Amino acid sequence: MINVISQEVYRQIKAMQGSQEPQTVSPQTGGVLLADMRPGAKVADMKQLFEAARRKNSFAVCIPQWFVSVAKENLVGSKIKIATVIGLPEGTNSPLAKYAEIKQAVAAGADLVLIPINMDYCRAGDTKAVQKDLAESLTASRGKAMAAAVIEVKDLDNSRIIETAQACASVGAEAIILSGIAGGTVQSDQIRDLKAKGLKVGVIGGASDAGRQSEYKQAGADWLVVRNR
Repeated sequence: MINVISQEVYRQIKAMQGSQEPQTVSPQTGGVLLADMRPGAKVADMKQLFEAARRKNSFAVCIPQWFVSVAKENLVGSKIKIATVIGLPEGTNSPLAKYAEIKQAVAAGADLVLIPINMDYCRAGDTKAVQKDLAESLTASRGKAMAAAVIEVKDLDNSRIIETAQACASVGAEAIILSGIAGGTVQSDQIRDLKAKGLKVGVIGGASDAGRQSEYKQAGADWLVVRNR
């Protein structure tokens, strides 16, 4: 498995050397990802989430990985996508561990995997390490599920967010999810800056507030991850 991952990373690095521009993300229908990511959530809670997603015509449900197969069974015949978050809280577990999580989630039926980048690397300004870590992680999703890179905005200025987002797109991230889960607040200009670069952009953490939702939509956000209430 490690050799396969290494070969893919080598291919990605060679591709990056041949072009300084990020890859164009594939077009996808956006909207609200209705979420219940509580560690203590039960199957009954998930079923309530699925029903709410149907009523609200949500684009997707965002759930813990261990409920993906439950969602697959309960959403048969529905257009609602299944999303899960890999490598919480800030992507600092190993790429091999994230690879294994993604592989398992995709096998269970996930359509979209949200992958937190390694924020230790990011805050240290080591963009190449961020790229390598992400490339190794998302190899398991290629051709099977859409992969989105999650960037925590806390302690990052806009230039660092843009640089990191473009680096993630260049190794295969099809969308960028700006996150305020670690304590930061996603700003509208951060969304606009990434949209101006041709990137698909989502928000997680803080997007459940109605006022913020309107603000983020006006800024051009494609996805909003919203807690089910």
